Amino acid sequence: MKRIKSIEGEGRIEKNSSIVHVPKELSLKESGYLCGDDDVFGLKGAVVHNGDKEGGHCIAYVKYGEDWYCFNDSNVRIIGENEVLSDVSKNGILFYFKKST
Repeated sequence: MKRIKSIEGEGRIEKNSSIVHVPKELSLKESGYLCGDDDVFGLKGAVVHNGDKEGGHCIAYVKYGEDWYCFNDSNVRIIGENEVLSDVSKNGILFYFKKST
């Protein structure tokens, strides 16, 4: 999903902060991109930008084992999965890894 767009003729840029559904698991089976019928990917990380085109701040989320961690500058803390999914649904870059079968 494209999150930044240029407004023709106005010389300005807008950030799209629409909320999107972020699945914890992702299967590309029906897309035809993968050859395996059981290729399933699990959400393992995300980077979220809070701010606008002029500036802001990035926060990283990483799943390690069963826990989610929030990396915010020098502050690292365990965070609930629901909070992660809520935050990344607004403006996150998502990282999925193939799950073991």
